[in-house]
Amino acid sequence: MPTDDALPDASKVPLSPTGVFLCLEPCGVRGECRNGVLAARLDDDNSVVYEIECPHEYRETPGLAHTSWTAGVMSEICGQSPLWLGVIAFTGTVTTRYQAAVPVGERLIGRVTFEGREGRKIFVNATLTSSATGTELATAKAIMIAAETRNLEERGLS
Repeated sequence: MPTDDALPDASKVPLSPTGVFLCLEPCGVRGECRNGVLAARLDDDNSVVYEIECPHEYRETPGLAHTSWTAGVMSEICGQSPLWLGVIAFTGTVTTRYQAAVPVGERLIGRVTFEGREGRKIFVNATLTSSATGTELATAKAIMIAAETRNLEERGLS
């Protein structure tokens, strides 16, 4: 297990005014998430709640999101969640289960719950729910791997 000194500083990750952690480009430059993650907040010590809306350019059929967008946004919120713990992490695995069609242009609620930590592995579960109907649309289980400073240095990102 690496010491905390070996972990990169998560406070350097760009943050939107609505609490969404942003990748450096293009989202950090634009000041908003291109995947439709609109806002985020720590709900309690164990979960993060996201406000999400599928952008129209990700529709598969009129009014419905493409499945690749759904998988992508589930990966996005799972990937952002360790930052709320002050940890930069890489995605190990994300398994998404589709339960209902995801609407485009409707406010959705994402919730990521921290399930545990084992060494550098961070285990999270996520749900995507319609704010209009309360229907659970998708679920995900993810394993995130806490980055070490040397991981970022090797990629020229430190």
